[in-house]
Amino acid sequence: MNFSDVDDANLKTGNIEETLEKYQLEAEIQQLRNEIKPLLEYLAQNPITANEALAETANK
Repeated sequence: MNFSDVDDANLKTGNIEETLEKYQLEAEIQQLRNEIKPLLEYLAQNPITANEALAETANK
């Protein structure tokens, strides 16, 4: 968290909680990306999956 974003106004209005939730959500999203990326890379390298994706794209 970048504390330069925190000032008296944020502390008084409760915006600090929203900022914290935003950073937590971003961290969770990044964690999910890190978990999903290897699976997507595997699927992209799998010839059957790649051919099915190509066929699906051609049918559209």
